[in-house]
Amino acid sequence: RQQWKKRNMLRQRQRHASNGFIMRLDIVLLWTLVSHSHGKARTCQRSCQDSESSGLHNGEVVGPTSRCFLARIAAGSEVHRCYRVACGSADWSPYEIHLANGKHSLCATAGEFVSFSGWDGSVACDDPAKVCNAEGAVMPGFEELRRVKVQQYLVEAHDADAAVVLLSKFDGGTFNPHPPAEKGLYGKYFVRKSSGSCDLGSWATGLKAVTLKHLNIIFFRYIGTLQLVSALQTACVSFIEQ
Repeated sequence: RQQWKKRNMLRQRQRHASNGFIMRLDIVLLWTLVSHSHGKARTCQRSCQDSESSGLHNGEVVGPTSRCFLARIAAGSEVHRCYRVACGSADWSPYEIHLANGKHSLCATAGEFVSFSGWDGSVACDDPAKVCNAEGAVMPGFEELRRVKVQQYLVEAHDADAAVVLLSKFDGGTFNPHPPAEKGLYGKYFVRKSSGSCDLGSWATGLKAVTLKHLNIIFFRYIGTLQLVSALQTACVSFIEQ
């Protein structure tokens, strides 16, 4: 009987150690997810293939052959902008990026930043295989297509006014929703605080939550539309992930 007790105690210790390891692993994965998402815009804040040309930034071009690219502009800041693409003659061959002033540069290598005569900036090339298809047509980027799905989801899941605010926060890099196709859980959110001591405000009163103090992250079991909009406009909240 004493041996049985010892074996049982050993199993419990192993189970607790395993659970602790899994919890630490979950925290590491959560930290990786939130820290890599926080504060970074993912794509252009409009459809680059739109016919509406109002509100364009310097050098931008929209239309059926335009695509979103990462650009470095004044003082080295990185933004997403729309530029026209001229595909090559063969599959996955180099393509040209054209600015509004007609200046263009050749893109052959993914990740390379190309410059343009008379323009104080540069544009990051994407993989030719992901920019032009076999027929020579321009293909929107993954995040461009995802933004359309996110916008549709926000309209369906929340009211129209709230969807406008939520999309603007998504565009600003402080909110990352996940539609059902991405296995997003409605109403469940990770909220990252801007500091450990700041006050979330009245929107969080009464909500069931689990706090990860060392990460300044709180998991909320349910946040409604009005609460979500309020949270994203609170100085204490730096990022929210569904």
